[in-house]
Amino acid sequence: MGMEAGNEFVHKTNMSASWRDWGLVDIGLRLLVARRQYLESWNLRGLAAPHWRLYQNGEAGAWVSAGGRRTVLEPDRLWLVPPELDFDSGSSRPFTHFYVHFLIRPVWKAGAGGVLGVPLDGELRRDWVRLERCEVSWKSSCLLERIVLGALAHLSAEGFEPEERDARAREAIRGMTNDPARAWTNAALAREAGMHPHAFARWFKLRTGRTPRAFLLDRRIQEACLLLHHTERPIEEIAARTGFCDRYHFSRAFRARRGMGPAAFRRNRPAPPLERRANDAVF
Repeated sequence: MGMEAGNEFVHKTNMSASWRDWGLVDIGLRLLVARRQYLESWNLRGLAAPHWRLYQNGEAGAWVSAGGRRTVLEPDRLWLVPPELDFDSGSSRPFTHFYVHFLIRPVWKAGAGGVLGVPLDGELRRDWVRLERCEVSWKSSCLLERIVLGALAHLSAEGFEPEERDARAREAIRGMTNDPARAWTNAALAREAGMHPHAFARWFKLRTGRTPRAFLLDRRIQEACLLLHHTERPIEEIAARTGFCDRYHFSRAFRARRGMGPAAFRRNRPAPPLERRANDAVF
């Protein structure tokens, strides 16, 4: 008598040799933007942002500097920049610059590493060539995801915060992460976790190091940063979309977390090229 596993039948007597439970984890990949641009220069300062970046340059001549260390962005590698890394960029000549901004659910440890290079070879190189030849479509999005995931797979798991193993905490965190604008209360979060409200707040802080309110506020500010960085939505609308009652309370909370108001944060984002070239592309 066999057991069905996908399209195969595995005999019970061979289960120890044939089966392995990988404990699948949803990494929550979310692509925000992907572009290829021709840049005359790339001299920018203070580029910290709440999302990951992936870079690939068509030619040599560009670099990034973080923590007193300059990293030359060689064309034969993909370059990963973790969230919140404060860095500057520079270039000595014009070049073709490809970048992807994205989010993943696993949290990169603060100080775990700066700019990370991944060899652009093997399967990554093949996917890259296919992407460059591909029209913008669902297929190009699939290739982008494969490239991002392939680059991330080169990183050490030690660079990430340990995955929360308690299913109750995961449910509460997932609720606040997926719907930060909702008026979450301890009672509502306790229901997500299947716990009594009186015990939930104390237990959550012991598990995560933060109160539910602090965790939710951090998540709302992160989402606001993404909207300020990648859209032109009015600040009042962003405040409402991230769960704040008005712009005043939003600006106070934002300034307390980011050291500047939302309008200043938006002004500080890198400006797009003034003129788009014929070979620029949005994926």
